[in-house]
Amino acid sequence: MRILVITDEVWNDRIHGNNVLSNWFDGFDAEFANIYCSPGFPNNNCCNRYFQITDKMMLKSIVKGKRAGRIVEKIESNKTDKYINTDLNVNFLKKCLPNVLRTLKEFVWNVGRYDIDLLKKFLDDFDPDIIFSVRFAKRKILRLENIVQNICKCPIVAFTGDDEYSLKMFSFSPFAWYNKFVQRHSLKKMFKKYSLYYTLSDEQKDEYNKIFDCPVKILRKCADFDKDFILKESTYPIKIVYAGKTYCNRWKTLIEVTKAVQKISANGDKVQFHIYTADKLSEKIFNKLHDGKCSFVHSAVPSSELNLIYLSSDIVLHVESFDISGW
Repeated sequence: MRILVITDEVWNDRIHGNNVLSNWFDGFDAEFANIYCSPGFPNNNCCNRYFQITDKMMLKSIVKGKRAGRIVEKIESNKTDKYINTDLNVNFLKKCLPNVLRTLKEFVWNVGRYDIDLLKKFLDDFDPDIIFSVRFAKRKILRLENIVQNICKCPIVAFTGDDEYSLKMFSFSPFAWYNKFVQRHSLKKMFKKYSLYYTLSDEQKDEYNKIFDCPVKILRKCADFDKDFILKESTYPIKIVYAGKTYCNRWKTLIEVTKAVQKISANGDKVQFHIYTADKLSEKIFNKLHDGKCSFVHSAVPSSELNLIYLSSDIVLHVESFDISGW
């Protein structure tokens, strides 16, 4: 089987410690190709063929008329494991006006022009049996899915771990509501083309099965528990580890955990909370999460190193946002 994987992020297990794609596909009896929409080079043991499109390429396609997209060779992707930031420098907008930035990016991706000839050559050479799109349903991804499916004429399966359609949210920003309603409209049109839609939660599965004429199923990460469980005796300080993103206001949840750890350890070194993330934190948030005594913020580490960190911990933490305005 030949599986074409569409992703927003680069498939790099060194910078994405949760390595979801490799968790599913490492050792899978199939051949893979990947179209991704971010800067940087891939790094994984599953895939050898890549087609890359970035914000900057799309902007150049509008300003300079240079069509967006390039084929990334496996030998090139092995040059570095670091995330090479060749994308748009929009730190101010990202920090102060995130919904305005999101609207501008979506505009660029929807009016920008792909190098369709090169993309078609890449797809024809690979000739996929199925398309598997792992993403949050931004309009840029939905447009790409539609273009690729029209070229390949094969079944397309989508996966998301996020709520892409419901309006159970809150924001004062008109740009946020505009983005949401346009996204819903685009997703509803694209749902007609999906052969299968995967999500993480039973609640979302049941809700989408009522709304859309497409089978919705559950897909989560896998593990091989082939060894007997060994009870581990903990000693002080108890080590709690969280590794992942701080987006969607997850940092607020992490701050509450940090406060609890600091309270418990007020009269002694009883608990240590270690956070590993590739996200850039503001100085204010960093200082609330890192006191250097019982709470620590670390840079992201490769998945191989993270596994050892997990094994040396007492509690591995899963964190989600409880903030209804965290989008």
